[in-house]
Formats: sequence, C-alpha cells, structure tokens
Amino acid sequence: MQAKMLAKAKGVAVAHLARREHTEKELTEKLSKKFEQHIVEETITELRERGDVCDKRFAEMLVRTRFNRGFGPLYIAKELRFKGVDVDLSEECLQDFDGRWQEKAEQLIQKKRDKKRQFQGHEKKDEGGVTSSKKLEDQLMRFLFGRGFPSSVVYKLF
Repeated sequence: MQAKMLAKAKGVAVAHLARREHTEKELTEKLSKKFEQHIVEETITELRERGDVCDKRFAEMLVRTRFNRGFGPLYIAKELRFKGVDVDLSEECLQDFDGRWQEKAEQLIQKKRDKKRQFQGHEKKDEGGVTSSKKLEDQLMRFLFGRGFPSSVVYKLF
C-alpha cells in the first residue's frame, strides 16, 4: 500500500514538473493536499536526488523571465521569497543581472514615453500650471517603483 501511494505521489509530482519548474516548497504544498506528510517528504527527497526538482534552477529561470518582462530586482526577490527560495540563493541569481537593471529601466521608460507621445502632445499645461511632461515623469517613476526597481536606479534616470 505504501509503495503504491509513493508511486502515485511521484507521478503527480512529475506531472506538475512537466508543466513548469517548481520549488521544493511549492511541490510540497501541492502534494500535501493529496498525500500524507511522510510520503511527500520521501517523494521530494527522491526527486531532489534525481535532479528533477532544483530550487537553484527554478530561481535562475524565474529571474531571467521576470528580467526579460521588465521587472526589477526588488519585485523578483519578493517573488522568490514567496515561492520558498532561500535568500542567499535568490541574491546569487540576482547578481547575475547586476549592472543591467539600469539599462532595462531605461528601455521600459523609452517604450512608455513613445506610447504616451503617440496619444497626446507633450508640454501642455493643465489647470494647475503643471506641465504634462512633469506628470509623465512622475507616472514613469511610479511605474518603475511598482515594477520593483530600487530608488537608486529610478533616481539616476530622472
């Protein structure tokens, strides 16, 4: 009976891993809903030893994809923490992109500015006498902060 449950748990875990990478924490949470704790622990241990589940590989993948989508290091670090990746491991993976955050923020700003210019003229004053370029600058700063870019990167751009 125990061997059957263990085989079933491995099958479920492999099915989850076939869809996308998972951290040990994520896989443990998903398996815990269907299986007893000792079955889950044994399954995770075997998958880790075989190399099927690896937090480092997951962290590298997540950092790379989020960077390419335009998210900053603070956002990515928070997401890694939420997914159960060790803080030291997430810092190590984020260091691979050091020096590239400024460039990515500049690309995002340029893309946003180009979109805004298509839809409206610039340097118009509103009722308060504030130029639309100042409003746009404030919007872009909030956008970058919301995307998880540190203040040092954002303030260098403005």
